[in-house]
Amino acid sequence: MRRNILGVCAASLGLFLSVAPALAHHSFAAEYDRSKAVTLTGRVTKVEWMNPHVYFYMDVADDKDGKVTNWAFEMGNPAGLYRNGWKKEALVIGGTATVGGWLAKDGKPHANTFLRLLWPSIESHFAGASIAPTPAVNVVAVVDSAIRTRRLPLAWKLPEPIEPVGKSELRDIVADEPLRPDFEWVGETARHVGTLVHRELERMARLSLGADGIHLEARYEIELAELGVPPHLRASAGARVIQALTQMLSDERGRWLLANSEHREAASELALSGVIDGSIVNGVIDRTFVTQEGVRWIVDFKTSTHAGGGREEFLSNEVERYRKQLQRYAALMRAYRPGGSIKAALYFPLLAAWREVAV
Repeated sequence: MRRNILGVCAASLGLFLSVAPALAHHSFAAEYDRSKAVTLTGRVTKVEWMNPHVYFYMDVADDKDGKVTNWAFEMGNPAGLYRNGWKKEALVIGGTATVGGWLAKDGKPHANTFLRLLWPSIESHFAGASIAPTPAVNVVAVVDSAIRTRRLPLAWKLPEPIEPVGKSELRDIVADEPLRPDFEWVGETARHVGTLVHRELERMARLSLGADGIHLEARYEIELAELGVPPHLRASAGARVIQALTQMLSDERGRWLLANSEHREAASELALSGVIDGSIVNGVIDRTFVTQEGVRWIVDFKTSTHAGGGREEFLSNEVERYRKQLQRYAALMRAYRPGGSIKAALYFPLLAAWREVAV
């Protein structure tokens, strides 16, 4: 089988290029009949990406009797093809290609081609395209360099959608934890309730939501499960979250704290870092804003509660307990927003209580 010049014109996966390498030691007219144009479709069986020419082979079935013939197609040298946008991966063994070209004069299944590589899956994108035969001289390339394509494996299929995770499908790694309600409420469960309440207050302030923005208890139980609250405490913990949100939104002071329209520079869960007394300090301020009077407020939400008597004593102890924390927040804020008056306070959603803290 003699090997000759190949003119190439390809359209594949967003790439359009026409290439016609000229090779001095070949004569198109001597070996191919330009009056016998042919278009063949078949399956690629072999690719030889090497100098001086790239060859590929394709099994083509006869339309009349179904007889399969293996055709050989010749292209230019690898370097020239690379310069014009071709890559070795453009021809995949086992893939289907449609090739247009001219028959060899000796009648053998060997063609000089202006290749049209139209994979069936993307043929519709080129339905109206007009691809003219490329002369067997000169090199002409039109490549959109902004397009980058990657081919998926032939057997790839779109995966089935993942089923939504429901409350009953949650896997518990703490299901066998022994019942210790007092300890858990003082420790981990109370902390997780506080985390969820803070998360919800940030969301409600950011979206300017009212009481209608409170989710159903089942939703909060799922989130508490994700945080690690054991099953036997989730219902009561979810109820505690709803209680904190409902009481804060029922309290005039609570609504004022979350109202963005009444304040300037309002922010929730504001993270600040700075140097205090030679040490790097990180802090997250639950809620901060500047009032119409020009006072910057720093407010820390506390989801702790107190049963029985001594409410005022409890709140006074909480003020002293968190005074240094609020003082650090104020120091970070003065570095972040110098000037202006700064005040700080604790707000207890479950108690609808407000206590100002000198900073």
